[in-house]
Amino acid sequence: MKRYLYLAVIAMFCMGGVFEDADKLYEDGDYFKAIKMWQRSCDGGDTQSCYMLGNLYRFGRNVTQNYQKAANFYQKACDDGDMTGCYELAGLYFEGYGVRQDYQKAASLHQKACDGGNMFSCNLLAISYESGIGVPRDKHKAMVLRQMICDNGDADMCNNLAYLYKNGDKVRQDLQKAESLYKKAAVLYQKKAQINQKKCDEGDLYECQRLADLYLDGRGVEKDFKKAADLYQKACDGGRAAACLTLGDFYKAGNYQKAESLYQSGLNLLKNTCESGDADSCSYLGDLYKNGWQIKQDRSLAKEFYGKACDLAEQIGCDEYKQLNEAELIDDKHGIAPSAP
Repeated sequence: MKRYLYLAVIAMFCMGGVFEDADKLYEDGDYFKAIKMWQRSCDGGDTQSCYMLGNLYRFGRNVTQNYQKAANFYQKACDDGDMTGCYELAGLYFEGYGVRQDYQKAASLHQKACDGGNMFSCNLLAISYESGIGVPRDKHKAMVLRQMICDNGDADMCNNLAYLYKNGDKVRQDLQKAESLYKKAAVLYQKKAQINQKKCDEGDLYECQRLADLYLDGRGVEKDFKKAADLYQKACDGGRAAACLTLGDFYKAGNYQKAESLYQSGLNLLKNTCESGDADSCSYLGDLYKNGWQIKQDRSLAKEFYGKACDLAEQIGCDEYKQLNEAELIDDKHGIAPSAP
């Protein structure tokens, strides 16, 4: 028995090493070898490798997109105790990608993941109970889940709960409870700001952007627009497109020329990463042009970028492209001219 346990532990560490080796190969561009190593590791019971393969096939990252394969890998990860695998599999069942759409199955998987400590699943399960999708409508259970997420250290959820109790929205009004939750959220935001600051100082530009968000809203730190602007500028200079676009909004009212320059910087960054094969950037550009956010609305360009995202196996891009196509057909039928550049 002792020998069996010893060998099991050794195998676990070996699989962990295989995952890291495969990860390094993938980063270096040797996708074929990396995927083969993850496959062997997954077959050997390493849930992290199964989850990674699920992601690759779901999003078509250097493999042909295959939702059914993604679902199979997520299922294996979930069955072996990986709660993130259960969470991702629930999403496929909810959307009907690679599996038959099944709201009850999605809710059941979110319940399993939530019981295993995945707070994202707990949040989606709360939404299910509130809406009655996949489970019987139960607002009390939804609130219990939200409280659990708050108690797990989610500042945003504590803040949202405080708002609900303050205004008697979805729950009986309780000003004392609201005040307590606001105080708890403030402490959590403070800790969050300290972590963001440390990582930003270490050169993580995404964390600089997140810290800027906190200064902008005054969460965990004193509201400071100048500090927020400086941090957005730092992230923008480092290539964070979203930071450039947000900073452009800062200048829009008082310095339109500066705002336009920042918007253009953000767009150029997104276009470069889109052309380099980043599907998310293509979808983001599609959203900007479709809705006229920070740029002039242009549905033709929106369709073009959604099409690129779809070509890169991004399902959202395909869905949006289809919707715009259908909207064009309706407009043509009624003689409505499309938006022009």
